[in-house]
Amino acid sequence: MLNRQKSSRPIRKRYKKVVIFLYLFLFLFPFMILAQEVLTERNKAICEAMQKGAEISDSGDLSLKVENNAQLLEPIELPGQDYIQQFTFRDYILDLCIMLGYMTGDTTYDFDNHTSELKFPLGNGVIGGNLSLGYGNFSVNSEAWVPFTNHVREKMTDKDWALGILISSTDSNTDADALIWDANLRYDFFNKSLFSDEENLALQESDFLKIGVLLGYKYERFDFDMSDLYYEVDLLGGNQGQTLYQGDTVLTYHIKYNLPYIGLAADVLRESYGVRVNLKYSFYPTAEDEDNHLLRGLTFYGDYDDGSAVIGSMQGFWKINQGWELRAGLDGTLISIDGRTWEESHDPSWDRDQDTDSLQGILWLGLSYKF
Repeated sequence: MLNRQKSSRPIRKRYKKVVIFLYLFLFLFPFMILAQEVLTERNKAICEAMQKGAEISDSGDLSLKVENNAQLLEPIELPGQDYIQQFTFRDYILDLCIMLGYMTGDTTYDFDNHTSELKFPLGNGVIGGNLSLGYGNFSVNSEAWVPFTNHVREKMTDKDWALGILISSTDSNTDADALIWDANLRYDFFNKSLFSDEENLALQESDFLKIGVLLGYKYERFDFDMSDLYYEVDLLGGNQGQTLYQGDTVLTYHIKYNLPYIGLAADVLRESYGVRVNLKYSFYPTAEDEDNHLLRGLTFYGDYDDGSAVIGSMQGFWKINQGWELRAGLDGTLISIDGRTWEESHDPSWDRDQDTDSLQGILWLGLSYKF
């Protein structure tokens, strides 16, 4: 069994992360209180209308029937009625979405301040699913992605430097596997139809706007198998321009990212389509990896806990008919964490600083149904 005992490391102070979290909370809290006041505006308008003789239909929609001198007028349709009813007047909502996409990017580690750098590419077809359960202004959301293709077109690169001079650079064929899971709790502190003649930026008077805060967790696991070894540069070994170990696995690499986060989300909804965006900041990202250099008989481990991560997404959706929507989106993740690495036998000569960086993007199409 492999021994993953950690090397001795200085204790890092993390009080700054707690302070950042508190500042973000204090920054958002007044907006949440202000938004609650704004939300009462529409209720007041309805109450005033009822005092003047208006009635709200019992069918659950937002049509108003106004009775004037015992004469019943035509129902008044409020802008964006379908979406407004769907997102504000139901007690709950259940949303299921199936997605197909393409994941690109890479994850890279830098050993001992640019003594060695290994870059592991991503380029996979992926399938995903999203489940959302909402009640009132609260919703719980969960999303997962896995690849349905493993071979990556781009080569994995391994570069070594000595005294600032590139002495070795190799390329290898790459197969990649992954599991990405994201879950969060959302609270919408602003939930309002723009029933006015004012237009702000891209917003129109018929739009329905939701703004919420997010508290969540994202988990990512990437597994890479490398085969063949093409020497693009080899100043010391004399193998430059040659491909060795054809068909043999020369290296495997595994890394896991844990990304707790807070964030903001916004939805702009119109009668038949809408846009949804969110931005998340991971206040305490961590990672751990395992690097098996099979040709050298060495296994390295790494722990990372000093850095940051930003997660964002944008999607558009179009209503097909009652309940069904077509969606398209782009998700992105940027991670940068510093840490420490050591060799399995705990040879102190391998105990060094190591950084991990990752940039990922998923472009996807999806089909959803709201119950």
